[in-house]
Amino acid sequence: MASSVVSPLRSGTDQVYGVNASRFLAAEDEPDELVLSLYGQLAAGMTPDTFVAGEAASVAPLDGLRYRAMYLPPNGTANDSFLETLRLMVVQDTSSALRLAFATPRGWLGAGKRIEVTRAPTRFGPVTYSLAASVHQVRVQLDPPPHAKELLLRLRLPAGRRIVSVTPRRRFDRATGTIDLSGVTVPLELLVRTT
Repeated sequence: MASSVVSPLRSGTDQVYGVNASRFLAAEDEPDELVLSLYGQLAAGMTPDTFVAGEAASVAPLDGLRYRAMYLPPNGTANDSFLETLRLMVVQDTSSALRLAFATPRGWLGAGKRIEVTRAPTRFGPVTYSLAASVHQVRVQLDPPPHAKELLLRLRLPAGRRIVSVTPRRRFDRATGTIDLSGVTVPLELLVRTT
């Protein structure tokens, strides 16, 4: 009679469920967790140097194997989880509000960096915006959708930086870096000064 050795369970991911996990993190305004989810998918949920994901992937190597294991690759739902997470970082549309750049990694607005979203579909119509960062300012260009009643833009600046002023003048929350653009229905350019 042959005997078999069963390895103890190891840590792993199952990105088939990642789509709704990302949506939950966005709805709960947990940007750091959403960023971690995206980079975790790149590091552990996809085959290295590709954008191919399986339904599940081990994080730690399994006993007797040189590399991690993946179950049922390629898996369209798991691959979609990456794209949905990326979209939720730059565009979140709820039933009542459109939230822009609410969960971008802080490093994406380092000096000399740029974030650009072109004609992203939303329930309020397509939205286009760009954020161009320099040492002490971020230039915002926005082409808003025609039907968003509440429109919010968040600048997740690198650690230690804060918004000082917004020109033309708009209300903003210094703690979160969120600028209220509600009521804007025509293309707009903002200059956001930072410390």
